[in-house]
Amino acid sequence: MKKSELIREYIKLYKPTHKQLQTFCKYCLSFKESATLDFRAKYCNKMSEKHSHKRLGTSGYYSNNIETWLFNRVVQKKGKRYCLTPRAIRKGWSLYSYPLEVQVERLKVIQQNSHKNWVEHSNTRMELRRAKEIINDLGIFLDNFETLTRHYDRIKTKYDIEI
Repeated sequence: MKKSELIREYIKLYKPTHKQLQTFCKYCLSFKESATLDFRAKYCNKMSEKHSHKRLGTSGYYSNNIETWLFNRVVQKKGKRYCLTPRAIRKGWSLYSYPLEVQVERLKVIQQNSHKNWVEHSNTRMELRRAKEIINDLGIFLDNFETLTRHYDRIKTKYDIEI
């Protein structure tokens, strides 16, 4: 069996704690291929009861994978124990599957958040447009003012007029 299949069956049958699950994930392939899941599970459970994370070398081991399983709703946590979700059992999802239902829910959340951000920032965008229009108007005004002052200076020097 593949490692992911062994872990899935282990979670399904034994509902392990976090420490037991990490220990099983680390040592499940250390046995001969003829070893049964029951033997592997009992051995890993005894090891996790007797030894600390430091001694087992499992501190943080497989934590990202476990969080991914929880995030993808393949595994759920009941109290301190992990178990497969009913949908995962019924539909036969692997631990690393990314179910379509979860994808759709996440896309809906992203869409809602983006709409909310659009509404919040639309006022800012309108103010920015107004500010750009004002800057353009000021630029035109300054250009006109500069041409008027040049004309005034020419007239003043040409006709020696003091104002």
